[in-house]
Formats: sequence, structure tokens, C-alpha cells
Amino acid sequence: MNGIILIDKPSGITSYDVIRRLKTIIKGHKIGHAGTLDPLASGLLIILVGRATKLSGLLMADHKTYTGTILFGHNYDSYDVDGTIIESKTPTISSSDLDRGFQHFNNLTYDQVPPIYSALKVDGKKAYELARSNEEVVLKPRTVTINKFVKTSEYKNYEVSFLADVSKQTYIRSLAYDLGCYLGEFAALKA
Repeated sequence: MNGIILIDKPSGITSYDVIRRLKTIIKGHKIGHAGTLDPLASGLLIILVGRATKLSGLLMADHKTYTGTILFGHNYDSYDVDGTIIESKTPTISSSDLDRGFQHFNNLTYDQVPPIYSALKVDGKKAYELARSNEEVVLKPRTVTINKFVKTSEYKNYEVSFLADVSKQTYIRSLAYDLGCYLGEFAALKA
């Protein structure tokens, strides 16, 4: 069997959970994906089977579009609400501050630091495994491009929804965190 399977991954499971389940159904075939979605994320997960796994690099080389919600006021260790709150403060940003922040990241290429709770390897171990063991994790910044970053809702109850069109290797959790830093606030990905 060779081909591509499009899965609508629900929130709460990992991309590898999906692959693990498919391996029990599609036995004896190589299975991979064309980009990981965080456990909190829901959306399109492109599964590659058999010879189609060779398309992974081609499919991952393109830009990706995400929608989500950013929560202001809390600094999480994972940059999303699945993590542990490190610090909190009541946000003082206005809607015009947010407009300025989104505009800053629109059409921006910058060096983004991935979250320590990621599957990136550090000395052969996954960063999230080191972080869970309370070991220091230092990840190198990666150059990413934010093609489009726009609000899709009004700022209400310390939250704002967005649409982001980004290059490969972009962490949306880091983008939310970076927006907060730019505005002098704590921010994390909520959905």
C-alpha cells in the first residue's frame, strides 16, 4: 500500500498517537507524516504510507496556515496552556497595541527559539524529555518567516484569535510567546 491519508487530528493526542493507531490497521507498511501537530492542536495531519513517505521533504518544504487563540496574562513553560504557569500578571494591552504587534510580525523573517517542550533533539534526546526531567534545555534559534499574521477576533477576556501563514519549522506556540514579549506581556497559545 502506498499513498497519502488526510487525518483531521483532534486536540489532546499526539501526531505519533495517530501513526501508532494506523500501524495497527495498516500492518507491514512504512508510515510517517508531513509535519507534527502539537497535542493541543487540532487540524490536518498528512499521513504518508509506503513509497509516499519519500514525499515528506517535499510536503514539509511549503508554508503552512494555522488558526488559533492567544491567551495573555500567563507565562507557561511550554508556551501553551497545556504547560505549567511560571508567572502571571494582568495584561495592560489595548486593541491598538495588539494591532501594532500583529503588524510587526506580518511579513517578518526572524530567528525564533523553539519551545523547550518540543520533539527537537538535543544531544540525541528529545527536548521535551530533558525538560520533563528538569534538565536545562537550550535550543538554537531557527530562521522562520511569518508571511501573514492577522487578528480574526476582537481582544476580549485577555484573548484574541488569529490566522498565521508561516514557513516550515515555525512553532505557533513560540509565535504567540514572541508576540507577548514584543508587547511586554505574557502570552501563550490557548487553542
